[in-house]
Amino acid sequence: MSAKKRERSRKRRIAIIVIVGFVALAMLAGMYLAALYGYGRDVNNRASILLTLPSDTSRYMKVDVKVVSVNLPEENMDVRVGLTPEGSLADNEGELT
Repeated sequence: MSAKKRERSRKRRIAIIVIVGFVALAMLAGMYLAALYGYGRDVNNRASILLTLPSDTSRYMKVDVKVVSVNLPEENMDVRVGLTPEGSLADNEGELT
């Protein structure tokens, strides 16, 4: 085999390795983006917003509930509950009057 053929063969192998590397990288990036997209849709499906304002909206409490953790085997769920006075129940600084 001549030196030119060996050099051409070597360059061809390097090109194939680079192309295979780029294809593998593109596939991994696609799988990662698909996982992120699926996770985002899953979070949106699990979220729910309940908004019921009383007929007299001049004074009411806003209730925020956030799930902190869920332990299914022990059947425990930790939540954070926040109460915010609204309307005439709150003073200028947003505190309960």
